[in-house]
Amino acid sequence: GGVKPNIIPERAVLSCYLRAPLDSELADLKRKAVAVFKSAGDAAGCETRIEFEVEHAAHYSSMINNHTLVEGLARHWSRLSDVEPLQTAMTGSTDMGNVSYQVPSIHPMYSIGTSHAYHTRNFQTAANTAHAHQATLVIAKSVACLGVDVFFKDGYLAAAQADFLRDLDAAK
Repeated sequence: GGVKPNIIPERAVLSCYLRAPLDSELADLKRKAVAVFKSAGDAAGCETRIEFEVEHAAHYSSMINNHTLVEGLARHWSRLSDVEPLQTAMTGSTDMGNVSYQVPSIHPMYSIGTSHAYHTRNFQTAANTAHAHQATLVIAKSVACLGVDVFFKDGYLAAAQADFLRDLDAAK
């Protein structure tokens, strides 16, 4: 069964990711999702079995943007760019979030002049424009300038590390 809309399938499977803006919110989200899944199964008169392939220790963490690095990148961006402002606050979880719990990190996001969602064909098309290429060159140059600051500007790395330790403590 299940190959036609009017045939009841013997088995149905849902695969999804659970992500939260903050790691501290993930456990509550997981509890709520389990309740929703079980309620849906109960309402349909179905047996519900829930398995989590990835446990909490291996999830995608929320992003901790390092303030020193964010300010430095924004400074270089504004000096080099006349396009839309740099977005330095990322919400949600990502594999880069895991990195940000280990070392001072940033996850800058910049406009390529489209409102299309990331990871879509429309966004891919928009990324293949002169405007998008110019914005990408500006962010690449800004990141390179930030790297020079980190390696050669006295006290810059120490300030980023101090921010990292403070932010890491606050995130726990």
